[in-house]
Amino acid sequence: MKRKLVVLLLAASLTLSATACTNMNGYAPAGATEGTEETGSTAQSVEPSATSNPDTGKNDPGKNDPVVVEESTREDILFPGYYSDVYYGLNQNGTKISEYNWKQVQKALNDRGLAIYASPYAMGDGTYFYYDYELIGNEYRYNVYAVDADSLSVFPIMTVESGWWLDRIDYYQGKLYVGVASDDFKRKEYVYERTTTGVEFINVKNELDAAIESTQGYNLEVYSESLGLQYTRGSITRTMDETGFVVGYKDGYYKIAKDGTVSPIAGMPDNNVTIKGYDENAIIYYDYVTEGDAQRQAFYALNLYKEYPVEIVCPGAGESMSFLAYYNGKGYFSVGKPENFVLSDQTVYEYDVMMNSCNYMYEETSRPGATDLMPGTQGFQVVSGKLYYIGLDGAQEKWITWDPATNTRGDDLGLVVAEKNVFKYGDVIFDSYEFDCPNCGIQMDLYYGEEFQLNSRYSAAADKINQTLADSLHGTIQSYQGSHDDENYTDEECQEHLEFPLIWCISQEEELSNVRFLTDQYLAIDYSGYWYGGGAHGQPSMWQKLFSLETGEQLTIKDFYAGSEEDFKKLVATKTQADFLSYDEDMSPYYGGEDADSIYQRAYEYASLDASLITFEETGIYVIYPPYDMGPYASGFINIFISYEELFGRTQL
Repeated sequence: MKRKLVVLLLAASLTLSATACTNMNGYAPAGATEGTEETGSTAQSVEPSATSNPDTGKNDPGKNDPVVVEESTREDILFPGYYSDVYYGLNQNGTKISEYNWKQVQKALNDRGLAIYASPYAMGDGTYFYYDYELIGNEYRYNVYAVDADSLSVFPIMTVESGWWLDRIDYYQGKLYVGVASDDFKRKEYVYERTTTGVEFINVKNELDAAIESTQGYNLEVYSESLGLQYTRGSITRTMDETGFVVGYKDGYYKIAKDGTVSPIAGMPDNNVTIKGYDENAIIYYDYVTEGDAQRQAFYALNLYKEYPVEIVCPGAGESMSFLAYYNGKGYFSVGKPENFVLSDQTVYEYDVMMNSCNYMYEETSRPGATDLMPGTQGFQVVSGKLYYIGLDGAQEKWITWDPATNTRGDDLGLVVAEKNVFKYGDVIFDSYEFDCPNCGIQMDLYYGEEFQLNSRYSAAADKINQTLADSLHGTIQSYQGSHDDENYTDEECQEHLEFPLIWCISQEEELSNVRFLTDQYLAIDYSGYWYGGGAHGQPSMWQKLFSLETGEQLTIKDFYAGSEEDFKKLVATKTQADFLSYDEDMSPYYGGEDADSIYQRAYEYASLDASLITFEETGIYVIYPPYDMGPYASGFINIFISYEELFGRTQL
């Protein structure tokens, strides 16, 4: 059987939408969830290396094979997080010296039978580093690997030993640092150095072993000012090199220095707060302030020379102020101003710790059709003193630079993250609806929807297509308005509204995710949605609308399939059963306890020519099973591919 690793990539959208009914201050800062996985041993076993493959994921010069990497040639990676599979390496002057495409590497390796479904956790010098896991008995065992971007050789670096979990992976000055920790705050940091042959790494001594031993028993806060902190965490070695110490908590906050000495930090609160960044000059953290019966989140800067904290206040901040990064005595924050519960403006400020001043930097506005892009803050990080974030430029999402020294936007570096076909082939219309209880004012219903508008140069039937899409959006808004025409609530019901606002507020987002032409005859519009009605999470959705570019008519599978409903149901059930059987039991996205016969029956009952959860692709269709239909929520969508050859007896739609 082949092994597939199920990865949930919905975290960012779920977190945003789950707070829509209570936080109308706009977006939170971009960031991917940082998991803590088990690891530990230094066992090494070399898999057969791949031969040279032209399908490479590194497209530009920039690989430095020598073990020693001079500071002057340091490669800083722009990490977009889960937002993109394209990563760029910059030198200290901000010039691109390398480009990495993880999706290309995954495809090339998967095509050769190496099923790699993880994301890279670190990279540099033409090498990707990632981890995956396997279930051994009742315990998950985690493995760390290196992949050479040119040759696509895969080298297993280390395997987890029982009782430890993976804390961080960091590629720093030509060496790989793998940090592991235990539940009782013990930790180790293994160091791996590249050999002179390809992508092989060997374990070498960590010169800071004694200092790391001094961190035992402390809840460690490790931050490196040169990393994009939303996406990666630096090694203990890197932070000690750049700062001279790491911060640890145990009945108070302490500096743990490179020589192993431990000293208390004067001015830090006694309680365990959330530290966002620090260096030898200051620490930025947030805590909760009680005001009457309410609590609010407040950011503080502790000047380590003055030894007392001050609250960071930026214009118009309040609850909407979000931390972005800390670098060289400067903290960067965003303040959101909502247009509705999805769209917002974001203003970015620079806070100078030594001067205790918050200065305006720039403002960006979110745009319908690109709501997955958090304006002015997506991917925000500081590299060699310059700010970088992902912004929209025409039909491209690309890295934008901002120079704090001059407070001006930098030159266009041409570092493209993604193409937005919705702006390449047309434009977007949108509408939103909000309903508040007329008696107590609590939000009860929130809706945001988008539709595509095709440029007329791509089809003589563009007007007809656009009218159909506009009517659909208008009809949805009307249905929301009509559902509340006679709505009213008693004082008793309003008491429950005020006590449990999340239970009563329902939000729904319906947004464009992609626009494509299939065989120059059809327009395929892809959508993603998210419904939230309280609880730990909501329900994601995805669907598609297909139009004929010749007639402007909206089409479904029934317009193409010549077989019967029974034939279609059997085909879908057979393909779903085959997918179920392709997984190892411990890696299956399907519900536990299912067998092949029960999967076939459930898929048979699910399938229908009238079903809307079918997307048309270049060579076939996907039948989509949303979370809970065939597997638990954590499995995400289960998509079953059926080729046009199997459906229609031809290779194209």
